[in-house]
Amino acid sequence: MLRRFDSVKRMAATLASATVIGLVIEATGLSIWAQRLEVGVLRDVASPVTQTWEQVVSATHLDLPRRWALAAKASLADVMMPDSASEHVADSTSASTENNDASTGAESIANFTTTSKRSRRQAEGETALPIAVNFSGNEKIQIALVGDSMMAVGLAPVLRRAFAKEESIQVLRAYRSGTGLGRPDVFNWIEEYPKMRGAQKPQFIICAIGANDAQGFQIDKTVYAFGSPQWNAMYAQRVKNFLNLLSQDGAHILWLGLPVMREPSFSKRMMAVSVLTKSVVTEYPQATWLDPNMFINDAGAGYTQFRLNQKGHMTRIRGDDGIHLSDDGAAYLVPSILNWLQAQQKLASNKSQ
Repeated sequence: MLRRFDSVKRMAATLASATVIGLVIEATGLSIWAQRLEVGVLRDVASPVTQTWEQVVSATHLDLPRRWALAAKASLADVMMPDSASEHVADSTSASTENNDASTGAESIANFTTTSKRSRRQAEGETALPIAVNFSGNEKIQIALVGDSMMAVGLAPVLRRAFAKEESIQVLRAYRSGTGLGRPDVFNWIEEYPKMRGAQKPQFIICAIGANDAQGFQIDKTVYAFGSPQWNAMYAQRVKNFLNLLSQDGAHILWLGLPVMREPSFSKRMMAVSVLTKSVVTEYPQATWLDPNMFINDAGAGYTQFRLNQKGHMTRIRGDDGIHLSDDGAAYLVPSILNWLQAQQKLASNKSQ
């Protein structure tokens, strides 16, 4: 039988080992967490420490098991997609400034609005893939998927599968988790997006971003509190700058608002970001706003974690974190997104005739 001292000693060693393993596995996550902290003393201390630790872990290859796991997950995702899909998926995306033909934008929004109710009926309880796209014409269509983890998790994988069998579509991936428009000191989309896009000029852009932006700004030594008039003005300008960049080459943009979140106070902040962003997006004739809540939530627009699908089976439509959409949840948005794309294609075809 182990003596008490030995038991405590072994327990401490086990806890210490588990802590070290956790710190190694979550090195990147800790760095992202620190970057998302509100401006202040805690962030000033945590950010350099976690970034240094992430660099140490990466340089010493302590995170190899995690990389292997992520690589295996990515390979599994590709296996789930037809082989032909990889030929039509690029690893880049972007665009810059220009407001396009107001009448075209107005028609687009009107057309999209009339199809949204039908799309919701189609999506109601119906998350099976693949979903037919049926784009006509021989010209290659480039569609950029842009944003933070709200695009990367759930939505992008589902859209890529929806587009996979359509040979006329090339998907350009330009999303990065842990980023946003609120902290260009952490990740500057105005500088990074052109690099992600490369030489491509997508005609259509689907954007989902903003989940990391409900925090204060620090410019020089001045801190602007989230939700203050100064913060609102600066954030609105950053959204405008990004829209100018996206629309530079005449691209049409579908901007997805933020869904209701599980945690009430966080959800309130997200809705504030979404309302402010919508006020800017709707100023652009070539941009269309899509509220995901009308498709994924029950009547009353409250947070919904599960719902019955068409076959009467309960499906999870939100991630365990109460923030992101699951693949099944993202699939509820796909019919409306495809309707928007087809409406834009039809308008472009009519203009060229």
